[in-house]
Amino acid sequence: MAPVEVVDKIVVGRYVVTLDSLGRVIPRGAVAIKGGVIVDVGEYEEVRGRFSAEEVVERLNHIVMPGLVDCHTHT
Repeated sequence: MAPVEVVDKIVVGRYVVTLDSLGRVIPRGAVAIKGGVIVDVGEYEEVRGRFSAEEVVERLNHIVMPGLVDCHTHT
């Protein structure tokens, strides 16, 4: 068995909407984040098989949309 990579955080949602070219919606999806960068998106069990995390954020009644940026800032 290959060792798993450690990431900072895994966010789990009822659905992950990827907004990729295929328009995938992943039921019980997960997003792995390391150093503020998304390193993986997929089904929860698959992501947990590849990564362990210091923090797992479970939002099982929420939709997760990785990659959105809040551009409304003030200086």
